[in-house]
Amino acid sequence: MEFPREYENWKKDLSDRLVEPLVMNPKYGSKSRAIDRLRSTFVHHIDRLWYEGCLETIRTGDVYNPGARKRVPRLYLINSYTARSLSSLPIGESFRLVAEPQAKYEVLTKSVTQVIVRSVEGYISKFQNDTKVLREGNLTRGPDGNQESKVSLATFDVGHYVNHRTMRLSNEEKGFIFAFVGDEQATPHFMRYSGLTGACINAMSFNNFIADASRGISFDARLQQYSKETDWSNGEVVQRGTGANYGQDGFLRPGFSYRDGV
Repeated sequence: MEFPREYENWKKDLSDRLVEPLVMNPKYGSKSRAIDRLRSTFVHHIDRLWYEGCLETIRTGDVYNPGARKRVPRLYLINSYTARSLSSLPIGESFRLVAEPQAKYEVLTKSVTQVIVRSVEGYISKFQNDTKVLREGNLTRGPDGNQESKVSLATFDVGHYVNHRTMRLSNEEKGFIFAFVGDEQATPHFMRYSGLTGACINAMSFNNFIADASRGISFDARLQQYSKETDWSNGEVVQRGTGANYGQDGFLRPGFSYRDGV
């Protein structure tokens, strides 16, 4: 998932403030490594909570066909530590027994009184509906079912660009030009989230630039017109490509503050 630099800065600042009482306490001066591990744990879970919130927004929003919305599964990125009845888990969900947390299972099918499950090793078992279990997360794991894959969830900050001059004069005497189109006008994020509006206008402007040459319009006039249309298109693409549909909330930010989101 793409996260802006503002999110990364906010996450780092929040994790630092959470462990600050421990860092400032002389009693924990020799526990710096443990404090660093705690900070990493906070960062780890903030990413997953934010990611899960984004997935839930998509799942419960108008992104999917309304008729299929209730059939879209929910993805859990953090294990649950609250005991619940096995019958409450949907088919396909994984879990661990409260009485035997070392073993991991997956729900295969359910009946009125029993639930048929499969272990990580592939063994089939039957449990009663009222068996107490702990729901597991859905992230990719190793063959043992315990070690979470290091690439099961990746977050990274992104940088975007907008070219306000997408044409360059390569040969002044012969009038050769070099033009950028599509993703070279603005990064793919803006092109994609503007419904490819920018790419269409970009192509149309370049076609007009070529067609105007056959009408005898000077190169300087055509270049100025092309640059003017490109700047206008950039403004629309960036505006439509931001989270709340207006440029004031920055690249890729949601339409609310991070504090409200948490």
